Amino acid sequence: MQEEMNMNEKDKKIADYAMVCDLVCQLSSHISEGAAIDNIMHLFRTICAPSSIIYIPIVEGRPFEAMTFPEHVNADAAAADLIGNFKDDYAWTTSGKGFRLKIKGRDALLGLIEIDGLLFSEYRNHYLNLSLTIAGALGLSISNSRVYQSLLNVNSQLEKKTHELEQLNCILEEQVRDKVNEIRQNEQMLIQQSKMAAMGEMIGAIAHQWKQPLSALSVNIQDIKDAYEFGELNSEYIDNIIRTSNEQVGFMSKTVDDFRNFFKPSKEMAVFNVVNSIKEILSMFTNMFNKNNISVRLHYDDAGNLKCTGYPNEFKQVILNIINNSKDAIVSRRAKDQKAHFEGTVKIAVHNEDQDIAVIISDNAGGIPEAIIERVFEPYFTTKPSDIGTGIGLYMSRTIIETNMGGRLTVRNTEDGAEFKITMNQGIL
Repeated sequence: MQEEMNMNEKDKKIADYAMVCDLVCQLSSHISEGAAIDNIMHLFRTICAPSSIIYIPIVEGRPFEAMTFPEHVNADAAAADLIGNFKDDYAWTTSGKGFRLKIKGRDALLGLIEIDGLLFSEYRNHYLNLSLTIAGALGLSISNSRVYQSLLNVNSQLEKKTHELEQLNCILEEQVRDKVNEIRQNEQMLIQQSKMAAMGEMIGAIAHQWKQPLSALSVNIQDIKDAYEFGELNSEYIDNIIRTSNEQVGFMSKTVDDFRNFFKPSKEMAVFNVVNSIKEILSMFTNMFNKNNISVRLHYDDAGNLKCTGYPNEFKQVILNIINNSKDAIVSRRAKDQKAHFEGTVKIAVHNEDQDIAVIISDNAGGIPEAIIERVFEPYFTTKPSDIGTGIGLYMSRTIIETNMGGRLTVRNTEDGAEFKITMNQGIL
């Protein structure tokens, strides 16, 4: 009879171990923390037949709502005692018919469990050994589940942030497009205003250029009448009048062509001679400077080697903008000081500078106030009266040299006045 009882006890323990092994295999696969706890409590109920089970999850050191069997059990007092007085990894309950266990992960406490009122309390050591094995597997399963859930949360947040970032990028791209379009429209307006200002300069320059030939034509017309009255109107006289008149008309026509070519935008970059371009500008606007008693002096090294790649007509516009500013500054200085009777001078020096070509334009107008010298290239900034200055000439000049031609345009004060320096790369297409 005793042998039969021993065999039944042995079979029970084997069956218990088999169920524990099966549960450990389940826990080794990925299941949620809730599912793992449900499986454990079901196993404890099957093996131990307790009257109560209390499980308290611990997350980041803080206890959460207890899970109980039966569900209607009031676990508040037991849970408080379990949290406050349970110090060791395991201990027997006060009744002696159960035990308490700590569920541990790799580095932290994950939960507390109390199993009490064992139906077969004489097997409590056996149940405790099984439960310690289960607790180890459960701790590993909960750790993995929380890590996995944390990764899921991080991934969800990442997807959310990625979506928000994509939306923000779309908004920013649209804002950038709108801003670029706005800048382009503003630049087009500036260019148009610059053209209108340049057209005014052109009309004034053409008027100066045409004064002498128109005067000569007027003299010819008047002389025809006098020659008729004095009987000098013969074939030789007519030929001479036609020749001189055609010369004057040809000069006037060439003036219009020169200005028309000057204001025609260069469609493509080309290699051009810097000195020759400056000479063309000076020949077109000489009268304008002479009228204001201003001499323009050009100094250069070997002109044949002073070539660069860029937009020739735009470069001429830059030179005109700068020397025209020098002319206005000289005239303004004279107007402010009636006793300042000095000859205005604009000097243009062109030379090689390492691998670059430097064009230095200086005047004797007294310089730019240091408080505003850093702002002279800003759009719409001008120290001239509104009927004279638009504030876009130097801005467009820097845009042409630096943005369109890859060069550099700077300004500084010298002892006599302002000095603008254009630096451009030498290059052959």
